[in-house]
Order: sequence, then C-alpha cells, then structure tokens
Amino acid sequence: MTAIDTHTVPSFEDHLTNAIQDVRRTLSDLLVPTGLDPSEPQEMARRLRISRNLTWKISKVICCRDIFEAFQHLPGEEGLDILLRATRAAGATEDAAARVRLAQRELDRVIEIHTGDRATLDLIVENLGGVGSSERLEASRKTAFRGNSGVWGVQAKARSTVLMQAPSPKDPDLLDLVTIGGILDFRRLRQNVRWPLFRPRYYQADGEAHEVEQEAIDPAFAGPSGPKLLGQFCSPMPLAIDRVPEGKSFVYELADAPLGNMGTVTAFLGTIARRAAPRYRLPGDTHANFSAQLSMPAEMLLFDVFLHRDLDAWGEPESFLYGQLYGSEPRIGDFRIPVGEKAELVPGRPPAIHTSVVPQHERVIDYAMQRLGWNLRDFRVWRLMVKYPPMHSMAVMRFSLPPKP
Repeated sequence: MTAIDTHTVPSFEDHLTNAIQDVRRTLSDLLVPTGLDPSEPQEMARRLRISRNLTWKISKVICCRDIFEAFQHLPGEEGLDILLRATRAAGATEDAAARVRLAQRELDRVIEIHTGDRATLDLIVENLGGVGSSERLEASRKTAFRGNSGVWGVQAKARSTVLMQAPSPKDPDLLDLVTIGGILDFRRLRQNVRWPLFRPRYYQADGEAHEVEQEAIDPAFAGPSGPKLLGQFCSPMPLAIDRVPEGKSFVYELADAPLGNMGTVTAFLGTIARRAAPRYRLPGDTHANFSAQLSMPAEMLLFDVFLHRDLDAWGEPESFLYGQLYGSEPRIGDFRIPVGEKAELVPGRPPAIHTSVVPQHERVIDYAMQRLGWNLRDFRVWRLMVKYPPMHSMAVMRFSLPPKP
C-alpha cells in the first residue's frame, strides 16, 4: 500500500461525503443526454435493456435524500461497467462516462485511506445515522445474535423487563418499585450449559448497584433465599434455579437441561421494593434511571416503564443502550451503543399494553396489579422495543426528576 500523508487528507466524514456526492452528481449527469429520469428505474431498465435491480440501485444512489443511505445502494465495478456501456449506446457522452469512473476511483481511494475495505466502511456508515441507519444497525445486531447463539450455546425468543413506580402510601416523597423480569423460550444449543437468568439491580445516581429489600409478588415464592418467581407464568415447573453470589449482589442461575426445544424454559420473576427511590430531585441525584440488563442472545427486547400518573411531572424519557465492557456493573454514560429505536408512550387509558412479542404480558401485568392493589388506569407506560438487543449491554430509560414543590 502506498504511504499516505495524513496531513493532506480531509476528515473521514468530509472525505466520504464529498466522494459520494461526486458519484451521485456524475451519475445524474450521465443520464441527462439520454433523456432518462433516474426516479423511474423501471423505464430506465426497459430503455437501457439492463436489469431492473441495477437501475433500482442507480435510482437510489441518485435520488435518496440521505447520502449514507444512497451509498449503501452503490453497485460494484461490474454493475457500473454494465450501466456505462448501456448509457453510451443510448447517447451518453464518453466524457460523462469518464467522470463517473473518476468519481468511483476517488471513492475507492477514500475506502483505501480510511478503512481499507468496503465491509469496514459499511460498518462505520451504519453508525453515522441518517435515513436507513436503524435497519442497518438491526442487520448487524441480527448477525451478532446468530454468532453469540453459537458461541455461548444458548438463545431466547424474547427478554422482557417491566419496572413500575408509584408513590409509597407510607411516605409519598419516596417511591415503591416493582420489577418484573421475563425470559421467553430460552433454550440451550450446547450440552452442560448453566446460565444466569436474572440479575436484580437497583442503580442510584453514582452508577453503583445497591441492595434493596424485595418482597415477592407471588406469595408462593416469598421464601428468603429462592427466586421470587411468578409461578403460574413459568414453565416447566418447578424450575431448577440457583441463587449464586455475584460481587455485592447475586444472580439467579438456571441449571443444565436438555438441548433444543425439549429443554425450553420460560420464566418470570416479580418483586416490589418499598420506599426504594426518591420522588423528587436531590443534590447529586437529578435523574431516575430505569434499566434492562441484556445478558443473553435474544431475538427481542420488550422494556416497559409504568409510571403512576402522580409522576406526570417527570415528562418524557430519554432512551439509551450502553455496553458493559467491564462486567455487570455499568458506568452510566460510557460505551453508548447507537440504536435507532426510542421509548414511546403506549396509548390508551388504561394503556393498550398487549404485545405479540410476549403473549403472557397482559396477564402478567394484570396479576401483579391485582396482587399490589394497583389499577392500570392510574399508570402511563413508556415502551422500548429493540430487535436482537446486543449481549453485555443495558437498555436505559432516563427521566429528569422535578424539584419538590
């Protein structure tokens, strides 16, 4: 590879943007003498007698408003050669075709300088945002899901986390916190695999995990040491789950079971912590962070935050995804993972919480509400759904705490 003087090279985004714009501009100029409209790929294919797939790509490259989305559709050298031959036969000038080739060579130079290959550049473009970035990021996460399923030997259909907060009857300045965790259709792809199903954690403003006394929602699992399951929603029962110490806290670990569908497990856990968090802003504690731990390959994350309507002053949440490079204790704000999905308010009163992702979801919530003496009509629900959520990460909804009136 030829040595590159980095002092004369533009920044990555400027260099890439200019190169893509040149390709788009020269392709558009190529079509002008032929009288073809790039927004009509079918007509282009008919008149140029080339494949509709190729003219569809050229149309996207020229017409997409987002240049990074346009770049994703740029055909390879062979496709461009076919286009140039066809347009020359239809009346395009040799000079226009030469400018297209020159623009393509400059884009190849950008790739050589900044990434070394097209595949790496595609990964970078995924993270630059813009139209279509959500779909591209999802495609990468799907690839990671399949890889992690093979590496770790497990996978799940869905991971659900529900967190509910309401003012505590004994002290309205503090909040009761309900946690409902669900794992749907968890199965092993390899023999002799034990796996941590749930890691109960309560994080405060300092980002550290704090132990909070928890009560079981299901009285059948109110014992001091066993997992606080929601028994009627778990299968098969009884579940072989151990409580294993982990740092300052613990983890519920699933024991080994048969491979594939014969060993499929669905488990729900439900607890309430009384007076677990402040309702109003305190010095050094200005936000309420709700989190869902993502510690297994799963096809879908369902993350719901139920806030009592007395907490409407909290407003709308920000939603993030953070990597946990140094274990299960995150540094909030570090290692942010780009994700296009955002938390959305579930409509209706009561909120229309049914979802096909977790068919039991509505019945689980109804059971918990009845046990706690709460009414779904009294809550607003914020929902974040992410396909193929990345392992070793944490989804967060963050609300700004209001000052005390």
